[in-house]
Amino acid sequence: MASALATRCPACSTVFRVVPDQLRVSEGWVRCGRCTEVFKATESLVDLETGARRDWADVLPRSPTPGLPNAGPPPADAQAEAGAPA
Repeated sequence: MASALATRCPACSTVFRVVPDQLRVSEGWVRCGRCTEVFKATESLVDLETGARRDWADVLPRSPTPGLPNAGPPPADAQAEAGAPA
């Protein structure tokens, strides 16, 4: 299970919980519930269990490279058609 994360508002120093899925959707931006400051939460992530600073890249799950999965070269007949004169 992933550990709980928190971030600190740079304007008023309020600490609050954040969820990786929500940060992913908002591209890391959050609004402080106390002072309404908008800031990049991913720049000050902290593990709530240990108090250790967390890097956003370590929090994100690894995903495959976008594109066609297992895309190989086109079939031989498609290559022949592409090279044939019109």
